[in-house]
Amino acid sequence: MIGLIVPSATDSAGAAVPRNLVAYSGPYTSEGPGKVAYHVDISISPTQKGTVTARTYTLVGDKLTLVTIPAKGPDGQETRTVLEWRRSK
Repeated sequence: MIGLIVPSATDSAGAAVPRNLVAYSGPYTSEGPGKVAYHVDISISPTQKGTVTARTYTLVGDKLTLVTIPAKGPDGQETRTVLEWRRSK
């Protein structure tokens, strides 16, 4: 499994630049119905290496939705990230 999430911003020259880059890779395991765990072998963030990251998922038709566990954001509020993929036809 490889995860690469790159929200982009625009610098003063108008060029797109990565912001808050998330990148990691490793095997995953099924943790029961609707649950998956990523075992991080390599990451852009050294503190993430060797961790296990849990997600819930749903698969409905051609749409896969992954949801992160709740985490506190920089402002102290609880947040979740929702990622959706649709199978191309």
